[in-house]
Amino acid sequence: GLRDILEGDRERYMAVEVSRRAAAGADVLLVCHAARAVGLQRLLADGPAGARTAAAASSAQASRIWPFLLVLTYVLVPGYGSLFVAWR
Repeated sequence: GLRDILEGDRERYMAVEVSRRAAAGADVLLVCHAARAVGLQRLLADGPAGARTAAAASSAQASRIWPFLLVLTYVLVPGYGSLFVAWR
């Protein structure tokens, strides 16, 4: 659910930042949970392009939910609230 989406996004962000900040030929120490290490190793094994591609795919997928959230937030919630207050 939501937790998986947030964890995946966090892993992609960390992988992009590590690949962006790491110096060529230098060792990098990254401290994280064991569960997060598996995803980071997978993303970092693909190289910087793999991490950035995964981040771009995630942002494209996230953009599909925004129209629904905007309608829910600005139309349905105030409309329901108005009906609830008028009924009372």
